[in-house]
Amino acid sequence: DLTGTFAIGIQVDSVAANVAISNNTVQLGQLASDLGLNQSAGIAIVRCHSVVAISSNTITIGPGFVYAGIIIYGDGDARFHVFDNTIDSTGPIPDGIDVFGDTGSNGPTVSAVIERNSITVHNDFFAGIGVAGAVSNCTIQGNTVRGDAGAAIIGSLIFPNDMVSSNRFLNNDIASVATSIASIFFDANTANNLVRGQCVSVLDLGSGNDVSCPNSHSNVNSVAFSARQQMLQRPHRAQSAVHAQSNGPNRP
Repeated sequence: DLTGTFAIGIQVDSVAANVAISNNTVQLGQLASDLGLNQSAGIAIVRCHSVVAISSNTITIGPGFVYAGIIIYGDGDARFHVFDNTIDSTGPIPDGIDVFGDTGSNGPTVSAVIERNSITVHNDFFAGIGVAGAVSNCTIQGNTVRGDAGAAIIGSLIFPNDMVSSNRFLNNDIASVATSIASIFFDANTANNLVRGQCVSVLDLGSGNDVSCPNSHSNVNSVAFSARQQMLQRPHRAQSAVHAQSNGPNRP
């Protein structure tokens, strides 16, 4: 029953020790009036500096405005392993799992492994798995995405100067997702990513991406795409403001 704009079931922030989060049950956004959009999530791990294992958790998101099931977000020396989690969302905007990075205060995300997660989403223009910003050399493999969304997998432009690059998307089960954009969508700030396995339909606006089954007939739903980009910008601006405040001169 969390209702704050930063409603998070489990949060770990700026930790140097090894972290393991497993076998938890988290439910958020039970009511449509729950407005926890800004960085709200079942599990959110930010600015860590060692091994982080997130496994075998069950996250349920109701019709409220929760941002994502699981968010991982920097720093470059963290080594994330997100596996065997179950995420079931009926909310209008949540991604199942988000992998974020930036070259600013939170740092990039490097060499994360996202595998064997089961994700069900029901939204208009978001995704089962979203990858955005300075994210590189990560492996997203063997995940199952069902339901309906903008895309099953999105590599997205949030931070204009950061690239989603050299990641591997391998053998993810995405054939049963009804999509409004494409099953796999790579935005302009993506480069040299590799996709093998199911593709169904692909929209690739990036450079050097190696996709095994490109579909030249896929095309972006411009209304859904524009709405998604605007919604993504809001929580990141809010999160940056909170981080700046927490490190200001009045901080003890």
